[in-house]
Amino acid sequence: MTVAEVLTPLIGAINLDQLRLGSPRRFIFFCGGKIQPAKSRVISLRDYLLRELTDHNPIADTTIVCAESATSLFRDSPYVDLIAFEEDIAQISDVILVIGESAGSLTELGAFSMNAAIAPRLKIFVRDDHYNQESFIKLGPLRHLERTISEASVSSYPWRVNGEEKLILSSAKPHLNAMREDLIERIAAIHKTEIYRRDNSKRQLMILIFWMVYILRAALLSEIVDVLAKFGIQEKPNEVKKYLYCMRVAEWVDEKKYGHQVYYFLRVDHDPFEYAFNDDVKIREPIRWKSDIADQIIKQKLSRPKAILELVGK
Repeated sequence: MTVAEVLTPLIGAINLDQLRLGSPRRFIFFCGGKIQPAKSRVISLRDYLLRELTDHNPIADTTIVCAESATSLFRDSPYVDLIAFEEDIAQISDVILVIGESAGSLTELGAFSMNAAIAPRLKIFVRDDHYNQESFIKLGPLRHLERTISEASVSSYPWRVNGEEKLILSSAKPHLNAMREDLIERIAAIHKTEIYRRDNSKRQLMILIFWMVYILRAALLSEIVDVLAKFGIQEKPNEVKKYLYCMRVAEWVDEKKYGHQVYYFLRVDHDPFEYAFNDDVKIREPIRWKSDIADQIIKQKLSRPKAILELVGK
């Protein structure tokens, strides 16, 4: 018996039309100007906000992920360019915060605002003098977001930069609390869970993959591909590896090689499902299903290595 076969009874018992699922850990994907090491001088609004929101004024139950955190992993990832990765990880974030202060962030703004799966979770901070200009950015992506998503998608603040395009810190500090509250409101407006759709959206696929790892505590790539097939989803292993890479950067999962096998294990011990069961199902308590699956894993000699299980949650 395979792992996919062990999970088949539970998958068959779930009413997929009523199932709700959500992120196991809420996070903000933060894009914008350059950032510096903590002891260096602040050089951009993104740099300033990142330090404040991670060290001094964090937002409760929400982490911040920057594209820079992927740099050490990117070389060994299946992605061929950084923009494709950013578009994928943006899909599993709860809010994508873009500070429009650099050429790179404006490129991200344009790409994200036109992506129907990402745009509803965008939050843009732009300088008031730039917002008030009749520019392509004002007439294009910003107006598109305000009209099609919400006025709250775009916020204007009066920070300033010097002749070297570096942040004048004194111009940003008075607006820190307003920016933080603005961001908290944007996060609160995003529903924590959503109805499962059979449209194979990347966001829901990644949450589904996380659920598999959660139930098994750790999983092999081949097992994840096989379990996806039980949901009627056919994904190539290389595509699944991309999703797992995003989930590693988001700190949902991590990977560890044990022997010749690479296991993906939990970093967040949280069930992303709000279960709904078919009418004829007798066992309706998720904890009972999880216990039965754990027993079957042992009985079928499919147990995860102890060295891997010891890493769960770390």
